[in-house]
Amino acid sequence: MLFGAIISAFCGFLNSASTLFSLGIYRRLINEQASPDKLVTVGRRFGFIVAVISVLVAPWIAYAPQGLYSWMKQLNGIYNVPLVTIVIMGFFFPRIPALAAKVAMGLGIVSYITINYLVKFDFHFLYVLACTFCINVVVMLLIGVIKPRATPFKFHDAFAVDMKPWKNVKIAAVGVLFAMIGVYSGLAQFGGYQTRWLTILSYAITAAVVVYLIYSSWQTRHSAPVVYVSDAKDKA
Repeated sequence: MLFGAIISAFCGFLNSASTLFSLGIYRRLINEQASPDKLVTVGRRFGFIVAVISVLVAPWIAYAPQGLYSWMKQLNGIYNVPLVTIVIMGFFFPRIPALAAKVAMGLGIVSYITINYLVKFDFHFLYVLACTFCINVVVMLLIGVIKPRATPFKFHDAFAVDMKPWKNVKIAAVGVLFAMIGVYSGLAQFGGYQTRWLTILSYAITAAVVVYLIYSSWQTRHSAPVVYVSDAKDKA
């Protein structure tokens, strides 16, 4: 089962990487007139190259000083922090231009790799992520002051999807929150903490929320207006 889970996750990663390369890079930057068959071929070749590189790099994971999980988190930090910085700054500062996002993306990657891998500082990689975040924020603010957008960015809804909020979203969020608290408090008992009462309370609230959501869903389905065939023909 473990081997199957690993293979499944690896296949999903290859499919995602192939799609991103073929649609996001190849068709936009290399061949804008590429046919769907050509994109599939390019995606397969790129996926094969990534798979070969992954197989060659895999044995070196054994030399990761803090284990595979920590090593993967460090690698994810190369692009996670720049992306998060761009999204946050875009939300709160609508006059920051696209140039700032591009500079922050490149600078964030370079600064993180330099501080965490090339220059040997005795810092935990989470502190490096925090430093990279601060650097990106300062750089984006400076670019926004020097060369701001002519008009603030405004998000325009294309109305392609119904964005009407679910009426029970807040209640469901409470259930998810207490379910998470129940999991953590339940596991904390194995560490010697007396959290049994918190676990029982959290799961009781979660169960109550689930029952309410089931009842609300049942009530919504059965209270929907019934349209008869004759009425529909008359309206038509």
